[in-house]
Amino acid sequence: MISITNKLFLILGMFIMFIFFPFVEYTYIPIYIYNILSLIVYYIIIDYSQNKYINYYNKYNLFINVIIVSSIFIIFNNIISLLYNNNFLVFSEVDAYGYHSHSLYMSSLSLNESIEYYLNKMTYSDLGAVLIISSIYRIVESNLLVNIFYLLCGGITSLAIFSIAKNVMSLRYSYLCAISYSLSSYVLWFHSSGLKESFMVMIVVLFFDQCYKIYNNYKIINILMSVIFVIILLLFRPPLLFFCIGSFGLTLLLIKGKGTPSKILLFLGAIVLIASYSYIDIILSRYLSGDIKSMLSTRESAGLVVGNLSFTYLVNILGQMIGPFPSVIPNYRTILSFFSAGLIYRVFLSLALWFGVYAAFKYKVNKIYPLIFFLLMEMLSLTFIVEGLELRKSLPHFPAIYIVSFWALYLYENNIYNTINRHSSFKRYYKLSIIILCIIVIFWNVRYFVIST
Repeated sequence: MISITNKLFLILGMFIMFIFFPFVEYTYIPIYIYNILSLIVYYIIIDYSQNKYINYYNKYNLFINVIIVSSIFIIFNNIISLLYNNNFLVFSEVDAYGYHSHSLYMSSLSLNESIEYYLNKMTYSDLGAVLIISSIYRIVESNLLVNIFYLLCGGITSLAIFSIAKNVMSLRYSYLCAISYSLSSYVLWFHSSGLKESFMVMIVVLFFDQCYKIYNNYKIINILMSVIFVIILLLFRPPLLFFCIGSFGLTLLLIKGKGTPSKILLFLGAIVLIASYSYIDIILSRYLSGDIKSMLSTRESAGLVVGNLSFTYLVNILGQMIGPFPSVIPNYRTILSFFSAGLIYRVFLSLALWFGVYAAFKYKVNKIYPLIFFLLMEMLSLTFIVEGLELRKSLPHFPAIYIVSFWALYLYENNIYNTINRHSSFKRYYKLSIIILCIIVIFWNVRYFVIST
């Protein structure tokens, strides 16, 4: 099934790219060609990784391949950014420039002074990003060094995904899952941008990895590390802390775990929630301030509500279930075009994702429950606050999407649990679903012409 997914990704992905080529403005043609090449390279890497000897699928090869390929794309992303914008922020001047400018000033202050300075101007949920960047600037005031740091974060994230995936699937599928996420075009863009997502996603994945290790061997070091990782999220995106803890809490309640690992995880969750209780009101007031009408009015003024409310929620639901959708044309939102190759692949994994969710609950595969609960909580929350199409908000649960999706493909290929007859019509439905998703992506991009006219 991975072979089918990859071949359809190449064929239909190139089809999408070529039908919109005539509508690309002359200035942006180099970027568009670059995005097409990134799609082809992405396919080649996954295809090359499919049929190796079992010894090939190890942490060393994964880390080296992720670092080398990521380095190449980060270099090209920065070159493009320098040519078009005369900076290395890769078209993310708003937030990335804010982090950059604050961090430059904070690097000249003591740690306490820098924290006090930032909190007087901004919210604590972005404090982690500027603390990291300003610490790097104390060495060299260059956001290229920040890119190198995020590159290493990407390598560590790939290893953590590989480690988690090994709990539920073979080495081969675990490797393919890790490298498919880690070399997605949007992941490589975030490594290049100077934003906080690369580090934040790494912390989320490391938390899950430590919790799985607790479940398997409950060593004290794993408990301490999981506590540290989940508390760090308060400095990046506080709601993620509650989603992380809630995902394991719901799992343990559902399976009625009574063993030592279950008790440790429940105790850990209770301690962290109690310790972070004072943040709950702040978080709720920030994300759900006032009543629902006020929240929607704020989203509408920000351009997140288009058309009537029902249509907006429908698009956001679809955006979370099968998206966010790729926008391939760089004329309108240049940043979004860098995401297109990776997002096309993510969209094509949609049927596998939801088949995995179905199979997990039907066959009571409780090891994968935490990942499913986490991605479902994220999806529901983002839909509710009308930010289901925002990739930055969705990125923390994308590793979970890839793990569940590849686990589903692993089940099908190996006919585990007799989930489905390998000679049934499922393969035809799977191919048909990807073609339908391709049509949806095309219509999503056609909307730009409708809006512009």
